[in-house]
Amino acid sequence: KHAWAVTVHKSQGLTFDKAVIDVGRAFAPGQVYVALSRLRKLSGLYLRTELHTGALTSDHKIAQFTKRKDLQPAFDEVLNRGRQVYLLELLDQSFRFDEIPKRIEFVQKKAGDKGRFSDPAMNQTLSDLKKAIEDEFINLDKFRRQLHSIVYSGDNQRLVERIQKGSNYYLEFLFRMIRAFLKHLVFVESLAKTVQYVKLLGEIDHSLMNQISNVQRVKSLAKGILENHISETRERDQKIRLERRRRILDEIKVELEKKPIKDASRKIKKKPVKKGATYQETYMLLKEGMTPKQIAVKRSLAESTIWSHVLEGVKTEVLKIEQFMGQDDISKVREALENHGIGGLPAVYKALNEEYEYHQIRMVVASL
Repeated sequence: KHAWAVTVHKSQGLTFDKAVIDVGRAFAPGQVYVALSRLRKLSGLYLRTELHTGALTSDHKIAQFTKRKDLQPAFDEVLNRGRQVYLLELLDQSFRFDEIPKRIEFVQKKAGDKGRFSDPAMNQTLSDLKKAIEDEFINLDKFRRQLHSIVYSGDNQRLVERIQKGSNYYLEFLFRMIRAFLKHLVFVESLAKTVQYVKLLGEIDHSLMNQISNVQRVKSLAKGILENHISETRERDQKIRLERRRRILDEIKVELEKKPIKDASRKIKKKPVKKGATYQETYMLLKEGMTPKQIAVKRSLAESTIWSHVLEGVKTEVLKIEQFMGQDDISKVREALENHGIGGLPAVYKALNEEYEYHQIRMVVASL
């Protein structure tokens, strides 16, 4: 039968019924063990050379590992220590507001004159916001050190209570900052030529909302870490903060509508009129009994513009032509149109001896 030769290293993982083994001069730790353990039965083993104790060596790294293994702390101890380290990092991240003033300073430098307004309160908003947050740094530092002390003491119940109280306090603080910031943002958005500045304000907005998210998260996450039961609250927290932000925005818009802030150095943006809204306003005034001429004066528009609204109303059957022309006049114009064609309004105008205005002729066309 054919036989094959293979090195000990290459034989790892293989199994033989019979093998002739020559490991009298084995040179690597564990090499003899690997070679001898390839056989299914002792009866299939043939040693070509005698085994000497010098060939039976072990790896000193394995011996060291075996010694260190018994000195390793228990898994529970490692887990508790890791939990403590993570909790300390989480608390530091949640109650450290350094990023917001840095972001405000960056925006102020980047914006330059674009961030300056004639209204004193609006001009000072970002600087006041930065100062209010920096003034809180000392209290934040004390609070973080207090939390660290409680973490090391192992009093989990007291830790959870302090985190809950601190989170509630700083959430209210941050939402006060958000309110001041959003008032500034809504004011700026109402002005012309502020697109780039509004984009820069978005960075401050993101920093504030991100910090609120961190403080929200620590309330539930810290308790879950300490009690080995973490529940996912991200979606709920997001819904709560976005809803509160929306309410604040609504309040600010109502407040600014009642008492608008004017900026002498910039124009106020004109609110885009919804399509069809200007027609509806004309129709409403017509129903109240006003004439197109009176409506034009009231709305500060050209009379021809109001007649174009009327024409659209007749065309879409919102208005009836009889409101503006008698039946005899309608019949007379209609007859002229039949004789000269709808496309030749000047010819119709002359055929009617210039007795009817162009808007009257167009109304009859729209009604056909």
